[in-house]
Amino acid sequence: FSASSLPGFAKLTRASGDGLSPPPFARTAGNTHMQKYFLREPRLQVIGGKGRGLRMSMGSMECSEENVLQVLEMARTEWPDMFGVSERARQIGITGDVQLMSVDGPFVTLRLTGRFWHRRATVMACVAGMIGQVIPEVADVTLEEADQLSDLDQEIDPGTGQVIFEADRRSPDFNGDRATMEYAGLNPDNRGPFGQTPFG
Repeated sequence: FSASSLPGFAKLTRASGDGLSPPPFARTAGNTHMQKYFLREPRLQVIGGKGRGLRMSMGSMECSEENVLQVLEMARTEWPDMFGVSERARQIGITGDVQLMSVDGPFVTLRLTGRFWHRRATVMACVAGMIGQVIPEVADVTLEEADQLSDLDQEIDPGTGQVIFEADRRSPDFNGDRATMEYAGLNPDNRGPFGQTPFG
């Protein structure tokens, strides 16, 4: 399953001057446009937090399973509150993680597991952006299954096709801030669960 088939997810072509706005999640074989987009869009900013290791490593790795695993570990270090690496994140129920399923030439397949405070689309965009920047040979980053990108667990009535049960898959809104920002029309992922960086 490719995330590019979902609404709001598309590849960013190398064409310029076409008047089109970049999609929320951009992926391309070359990393020039990807870097420009992710660096100018704060809520999906790839370089944040500690950042020094990412800047030093940008575009320096070849596409291999070992290197993709290294970038995923870099992402956990860069955003410990997003992935539940930090103790304070675990204390509020953040258990989310990203796992490498396969590397087939320039194509990388990932799996999202556990519960994130952030939207899974944001998590996927950040991880894919980091992979694309550090390993420019990567042509496509996908999820193994479409429902891994959904923030909702839904039970569908087979007879009517209507949703009869729905539950939030994200970690608990421990202080109510996420719901308050969503009610106000703000994106809580801009601030994160602890309000110190865009990703917590």
